[in-house]
Amino acid sequence: MTPGTSLLGWRTTPGPVAVTGSLVGALCAAAVPAFLTGALQGRIADELGIGVAGIGVSVAAFFVAAGTTSIPAGRVVDRIGAPLALRIGMAFAATASASIAVLATTHWHLTVLLMLAGVSLALVDTGGSRALSRAVPHGRQGVAFGTKEASGPLASLLAGLTLPVLGAHLGWRPAFVGAAVLAAVTGFAISSGLDRPRTSVDHPPRGGVGGGDRGADRADVRDTPPAGAEEPRDRRTAVTSAQRRPAAPPRPTSSTTPLLALLALAAASAGAVASSVATFLVPTGELAGLSPGNAGLVLSTASLASVAARILSGVAVDRRSGTELLAVAILAGIGSLGVIGLALTGGVLADQPGSGVLLVVAAVLALGGGWGWTGLLFLAGVRVEPRRPALSGGVVLAGLGLGGSGGPAAFGYLAEHLGFPTTWLIAAPLMASAAVVATVLRWRIRVRDESLEAADHQGSAGQPGPADHQGPRAG
Repeated sequence: MTPGTSLLGWRTTPGPVAVTGSLVGALCAAAVPAFLTGALQGRIADELGIGVAGIGVSVAAFFVAAGTTSIPAGRVVDRIGAPLALRIGMAFAATASASIAVLATTHWHLTVLLMLAGVSLALVDTGGSRALSRAVPHGRQGVAFGTKEASGPLASLLAGLTLPVLGAHLGWRPAFVGAAVLAAVTGFAISSGLDRPRTSVDHPPRGGVGGGDRGADRADVRDTPPAGAEEPRDRRTAVTSAQRRPAAPPRPTSSTTPLLALLALAAASAGAVASSVATFLVPTGELAGLSPGNAGLVLSTASLASVAARILSGVAVDRRSGTELLAVAILAGIGSLGVIGLALTGGVLADQPGSGVLLVVAAVLALGGGWGWTGLLFLAGVRVEPRRPALSGGVVLAGLGLGGSGGPAAFGYLAEHLGFPTTWLIAAPLMASAAVVATVLRWRIRVRDESLEAADHQGSAGQPGPADHQGPRAG
């Protein structure tokens, strides 16, 4: 296939906006099966003879499969490239959705097929991290990753729309047929040039994740030729060679692996609390005296706040490079304050004047801040280890999968025995711990980068080796 073409035969060289849009569509198609199962759970449970708990197990299996396969998927994606990985992921999603529509007659059928869809999400998400890190300029990656992560709520919205459009009139199986068609069309539309390296060598500065703007101006001067000047021949040759023969990236070094582990820990800690807030916000609102309908509106408002936070925080990080983890720490801290507010509105302030307004504010803080950092954490991952961006994204996704599947189960158990106010008071420090981990990680990255700069200065008198042309060192 000619570089820059899709399976539909379109000849394209996708720019940053087109790459981001393609990934949003692919992620929506990969996540829709799980959200459809939740939105249509009543009809599915009645036909398959399972209860609400059984539906919960099946949806949890989807996220467990995505989390447990994300790191192996990242290794594969870094070898085969994002376009092929996304097409395979869309094939898995289409197969899973079509099989659910045609073949699912028992609970275990549904669970196994949703696990296949979870593998699809792992491939698509890690492929997305690789594509954005390579095809989107450094100064626009924040908003690109934030938009990518906004696709999750969008998939939930699409699933919700199927309830009145398809589910109520045609049954739940045609909705999954529609999901299969969406995945198939998206897969055919993926361009083979999706993760083509930027022709302008727009690498992040050495300060990268932890170092602010240090070195950014120097990198821009080095990498961008003067206006009207011809690009050096050796650089044109290097870019063309990289496009033709993408080399297998090296393994992460021993100094990078602990940093990725801290990223996964932050994702798991904050993700466990944020997913629990999304799951149990409606019953918490009812404790505060709201009707189920009004509590649902609060959840919708808070979910939209999380979408806005993901995109706007990306815009802010693009304006000041190297502040991804600082922004993660701030958002997680805001989220922990919101979780404390939920404890108050469902406890000592329940049924008090103004408790409903406080609940809305607390919910927006808990989900807007506490669930608005996901794009930044993926961005931090690919900048910690830029040589293997899909693997870095897989590590973050593994943490999110662990927290997203384990958090609601653990905090649901606590709420059943201790009540929601006490449960939220226990959850708030866990969210705050993610802010601490992000702060520690930022400090460790700065220490690492400073030691690398010192080593570079010591060896600057020698001849530059091949590594000097590969962008910033990550480990």
